[in-house]
Amino acid sequence: KVPGVVLVHGGMSTADRDWVLLWKSRGYAAIAVDNCGGLPIRDGDGWKRHEFSGPPGWGRFATCDEPVKDQWFYHAVAVNVLADSYLGSLDGVDANRIGIVGGSWGGLLSCVISAVDARLKFAVSIYGCGYLGDHSFVSWRLGLQGATAEQGRKWLALWDPSLYLPQVRCPFLWVDGTNDVHFQLDNLAKSAALVKDSAFVTLVRLPHAGEPLRNPSEIQCFADHVVKGGRDIVRIFDCHAEGGRIAARFDASGHRLARARLVWTTSPDPDWPRRYYNDMSIDGFDAKSGEIAVDLPKGTTVAFLALDTDEGLTFTTKTLFFGKGGK
Repeated sequence: KVPGVVLVHGGMSTADRDWVLLWKSRGYAAIAVDNCGGLPIRDGDGWKRHEFSGPPGWGRFATCDEPVKDQWFYHAVAVNVLADSYLGSLDGVDANRIGIVGGSWGGLLSCVISAVDARLKFAVSIYGCGYLGDHSFVSWRLGLQGATAEQGRKWLALWDPSLYLPQVRCPFLWVDGTNDVHFQLDNLAKSAALVKDSAFVTLVRLPHAGEPLRNPSEIQCFADHVVKGGRDIVRIFDCHAEGGRIAARFDASGHRLARARLVWTTSPDPDWPRRYYNDMSIDGFDAKSGEIAVDLPKGTTVAFLALDTDEGLTFTTKTLFFGKGGK
């Protein structure tokens, strides 16, 4: 029997056949459903609605006054839990080896789905995270949809992933970009801290669309290890800053490491997409040492360490923050 994966699409998108075929080519059974009750058939700027579509997406904060089980978020979570059940019921699929991967709004949903569906063996969120109330994204959507601030607070009290993430029990991989406009690094870091087993792939200016959003090779490495017995990802532990240096320990898990890097910015700009990130190789890095450390440049506001493998994979530490004025 083969393992399986539930694929959760992002905002304004639909069930993606090509994404399913990608995971099929990797030796997985895969399923993708439309999270808004639509069909993968274009209808103007959107998608054709199913006859029994249920509530439309996405955030729609004003709908929080409706009964909980009539709200879109409830249905979007439920339909992917059902997708797990359906996939695991098929001949040739091992129901005990199914994970979930979501991108953008799908990543946000995956945070909640992996918390309420204890059967899932791994979870990947590409961009999506919790603490939406700490980001201008929410106020933007409130204005877009004509919802009140009170409705926004009520929606967050029902559905923000930070409420659910402490319940996640499976290994979790967070894939993010340094300059994302919707899910910024500080909120992702707080979200990841709620999960017992978190690993990170943070890439400089990872585009929020298309192939880079759904297909980093690091995700396959992570999934293959959990449900196919493949080689583990590069594990990086105990990242901390002290005395003007950032340091961490690591286990290469059999990967050949090509280099170690420091990624940082000195920008305090509250508009995260505008921050410029520096990236430099760490001189004298010993790939066999199990340790990595480097001095932080003066004025650093955000920093993390990265390890690159010979296969072109990148795994990173959690992100550290140093306020507005530097380290």
